[in-house]
Amino acid sequence: MSTGCCNEEQQYFLVTIFAYSGAVLLLWRALVFKPFKLFAVALHEFCHAAAAAALHNHMTSIASYKIPRAGSPPARRATALRAAEPAEELDRMFFDRAELFVRSGAGGVGAVSMNGQRPVGGNGGAGGDVVLLCDGSLNTLGHLRGRASVRGDRGDDARGKESGRSAREAIVRVPPNCRVSELESGDAVGELREPGERLLIAAGGQGGEGNGDGYRRTRDSRRNYPPGGSTRARLLLSMTLVADVGLIGHPNAGKSGLAALTFATSAFMKTL
Repeated sequence: MSTGCCNEEQQYFLVTIFAYSGAVLLLWRALVFKPFKLFAVALHEFCHAAAAAALHNHMTSIASYKIPRAGSPPARRATALRAAEPAEELDRMFFDRAELFVRSGAGGVGAVSMNGQRPVGGNGGAGGDVVLLCDGSLNTLGHLRGRASVRGDRGDDARGKESGRSAREAIVRVPPNCRVSELESGDAVGELREPGERLLIAAGGQGGEGNGDGYRRTRDSRRNYPPGGSTRARLLLSMTLVADVGLIGHPNAGKSGLAALTFATSAFMKTL
C-alpha cells in the first residue's frame, strides 16, 4: 500500500517537474529564440528580393542581346569613360587668338679700361630681339594659349678691352596668316602670311659704349656710357582662316563624308 502511494507521489512529482520544465522551456524559447526567428525571416525575405532582382537583370540582358551577323567583327567590351584632363581638352581645342607679352633684352655695360694713357674699354653686347617667325607646320595658336610671355636675353658686359657678346634673338613661331596688333590701342603691327617670314616686334637694347669708343667721340677717357634698355609690348595675335569652303560641325558628324561625296576631285581638306 505504501509502495503504491510512493509510486503515485513519485509519478505526480515527476509529472509536475516535467510540466514546470516544459513551461520554462517554452518561456525560454519565446524570449531567446524569437528575435533569432525574426532575424531569420528578415534575412530570408532580403535574400529572396536580391535573387529576384538578379534574375530580372539577367533576363533583361538576355532579351537585349543581339546576335552578331556572320562576318561582323567581334563586339568590343564596353569600358567606362574616363574624364579627360584639362590639359588634354586644351590640346584638342582650336585657338585663333592669343595674347602675347614680349620684352626684349637690355644691352650690356661698357667697360672703362686704360692701356697706359690710351682708353681701350670695350662696348657692351646688344640685347636680344624678340621676333615672330611664320611656321608652316602650325595651324593654331594653341601653344600660346592664355597670356604667353617671351623675354629676350640681356647682352654681356664688356671686360677690359674685350667687348661683350650680343644676346641671341628670341623667336616666337606662329602659323601663316597671323595678324599682329597692339592689345590696348588695336593698332596694327604687321602680318605674317607665308612660311619663313619674320617680324621684329621688340628690338633689343643697344650695348653701352666703353671709354674706348666714347673717347673718340667726346675726348673723355674717364667714363663709359649707359646701355640701351629693353622694349616692352603687349600684343594680340589673331589668325585669318583662308579657305574656299568651310564645314563646321560636331566631331564624327559626317563632315569628311559629305565633302568626299560633294567634290568630284580630291579637294584639299584640313581638320583644325
